[in-house]
Amino acid sequence: MIRLLRMLGSNKAAFFGMVLLAVAVLLNNRLAVAPVWLLVAPLAFLGLSLLAAMVSYPRIHRQAGLLVFHLALLGLIALAAVGRMTHMQGHFEVAEGQPFDPGLLEGVKKGPWHADPMASVVFVQGSVAVEYEPGIKRGKTFSKVYVASESGASIEETVGDDLPLVLDGYRIYSTFRKGFAPVLTWTPDAGPARTGTVHMPSYPLFLYQQENSWLPPGGSTPIQLSLDLHTAMDDKSAWTLKSDAAHAKLLIALEDRSIHLQEGQSVDLEDGMLRYERLVMWKGYNVIYDPTIFWMFMMALLGVAGLAWHMWTKLGLQHREVPARDGRRRASASMLETASV
Repeated sequence: MIRLLRMLGSNKAAFFGMVLLAVAVLLNNRLAVAPVWLLVAPLAFLGLSLLAAMVSYPRIHRQAGLLVFHLALLGLIALAAVGRMTHMQGHFEVAEGQPFDPGLLEGVKKGPWHADPMASVVFVQGSVAVEYEPGIKRGKTFSKVYVASESGASIEETVGDDLPLVLDGYRIYSTFRKGFAPVLTWTPDAGPARTGTVHMPSYPLFLYQQENSWLPPGGSTPIQLSLDLHTAMDDKSAWTLKSDAAHAKLLIALEDRSIHLQEGQSVDLEDGMLRYERLVMWKGYNVIYDPTIFWMFMMALLGVAGLAWHMWTKLGLQHREVPARDGRRRASASMLETASV
């Protein structure tokens, strides 16, 4: 049994486990949908190898600092495996004035222990402002969101590329994706009116392609929409991208004609009436959920402390041995001096 544990806890077994983990990470990054066991399996092997080494090698479990260091490593491996089982990541777009809805999530990747992604997350998108330097070089992003407090009051938060909004463990980061969206009200010939937005391609990345197709609710034929857009964009000086400094005509391309609408104008179409309310911006976000991040940080600190304790103990032992050797050398030198006299 001890021999088997020593084989499992050997350096060769640990190296084999790290190679498996490296291959698993590469495959996980390349596959569109990677099975969760792809990373959990090599992590479990590394955990068993480390546990076997701690049990079968007295050099580890008889030295307190070294034992703490290995326990911290084992904790990190276990937390990494739990993180893969509970994690979630994805992205979404939301327009100014629009409340977040979990149905907006796209590209969701999650572990089997994560159910109903962002079901409890509630916020409303506020104004968006993105600073640009000369040469259309993107600067800081200031995305305002409104979150309800425990008392029910609305609290304004600012989200940026490196300043996340943290709600119920979800870390929401703004991205480079942003653009404009006309707010439209569709009143069908029979039925209630419905208001929503149509997101145009990212701006200014797709400066000359501000168009999208839209299917009216209950309709059968998509309508081609485009924007005659004017913003504060200036490639020679600093400027700010925001909806307050932009305006646009809405162009509707039909089979037999083309219609231009200003904000507040309406047009009768085949199945109902379309009203162009106003122009707003939409903002893109990435979201990450991993409840093990804090505990992995604490476990890493514990590992550093254990290793420092072990090294301090070794240096302390060596330091205590030095005076004895020096004392013997001094005694030998005194005897030689006495003999020469």
